[in-house]
Amino acid sequence: MDWRREKVNKIFINICMITLLMIPFPVEVLGEETDDNFIELHEITVKGEATPYFLNAGTVNTLTSDKIEDLNINRTSDLLKSIPGVSIGNYNQGGVANSFSMRGFRSCGHGGDAAVYIDGIPLNEGESHADGYADMNVIIPLEISRLDVYKGPSSVLYGNFARAGTLSFHTKKRGTYDLLHFKYGSYETTDIQGAYGGKLDIGSDLFNNSAFQFYMTDGYQENSRWLKGNFSTRFSYDISDKLDAAVSWFGLGCTWLYSQGTIRR
Repeated sequence: MDWRREKVNKIFINICMITLLMIPFPVEVLGEETDDNFIELHEITVKGEATPYFLNAGTVNTLTSDKIEDLNINRTSDLLKSIPGVSIGNYNQGGVANSFSMRGFRSCGHGGDAAVYIDGIPLNEGESHADGYADMNVIIPLEISRLDVYKGPSSVLYGNFARAGTLSFHTKKRGTYDLLHFKYGSYETTDIQGAYGGKLDIGSDLFNNSAFQFYMTDGYQENSRWLKGNFSTRFSYDISDKLDAAVSWFGLGCTWLYSQGTIRR
């Protein structure tokens, strides 16, 4: 009798399942949009950091254009004197780039310990007397809009030459300004810097930002005369509200004396 009762139970269960499958249920197909359930999303702004700041191994110091103008420097590398934890090694050899140390690395500027960028373009030389050599003499102090100094390993952000950190220079873009600085001091030291920014008449969306520098000094010791001339210009065109095209040009010419003769560059 037990086997008959078990068979009857199985038949009853099968009949119940078939009955449930035949009953119609309302079903909503995912992915379909109807006028009744359409939801319009407004603008969403998301801000945050991939890594919390307190877990970041590096720090960032920023110098703005106002601070840079107040410093009245004639050499861009002198900006690093205002950054805590960074020291400069001045070779006093005119157009030769100064080195600096940061986070225990001493081959910054003359080696591969620090990356130097200007408007996102690497300034480090991969094939020079020191791999990673970066000459900041090509940058005119008055044209700098902002300097971000990343202290600590930043190779993930800036690639090679960033073991100790990164110097990221940003030049002035767009805007309307006319700047002229003139300085004269001991040892016939003369420094003239100028910067211009504005919209050109030939195109409503065409902008130009230019800067120049003339620097000359006899130096405080023998064979330390230095003559330098810099010029830079940038043309940018707004293609749309979120897209523009730009062309930049930098030029540097200098002559300096040292104990064994004259070097021209």
